[in-house]
Amino acid sequence: MALHIFKNVSLSNLLLTDNQDTLQAKFQHIETSMTWTNAQLYCRTHYVDLATITDNTENDFLANILSSLNLNDAWIGLYKIPWLWSDKSSVSWSSVKWEFGQPDNVKGNENCARANNEGLMADDTCSTRLPFYCRENRKIKNARAGSHL
Repeated sequence: MALHIFKNVSLSNLLLTDNQDTLQAKFQHIETSMTWTNAQLYCRTHYVDLATITDNTENDFLANILSSLNLNDAWIGLYKIPWLWSDKSSVSWSSVKWEFGQPDNVKGNENCARANNEGLMADDTCSTRLPFYCRENRKIKNARAGSHL
């Protein structure tokens, strides 16, 4: 059995590093701009699905990626009628923070949600082409490899 000794390492640093590693394994940013539907198909083909945001930590993590890439917006897996995640799971509204005045459903056809580099969401027309986030969970991905969605 190996014994590891850490000097001058705080517990908070270890937790932050572990959390960042976990989040990096959970999400994949795709820089190619696509419509929401094509992004969903891409994610379901190559990963698991479009990203589902479950808490503020995940939201902040994705916003920071956009900021670091000098991007404003990206698709996430949120869509309307009623508002659900792409994987059909229900939305925890405490994890979704809307831009001021959003969702506004301009012209009655803004049925998809995008996230911005400040961690805020807005509804948009699903045909808008944006980069996007996929959810990557290797255990789920491997379990689904033999099944058809």
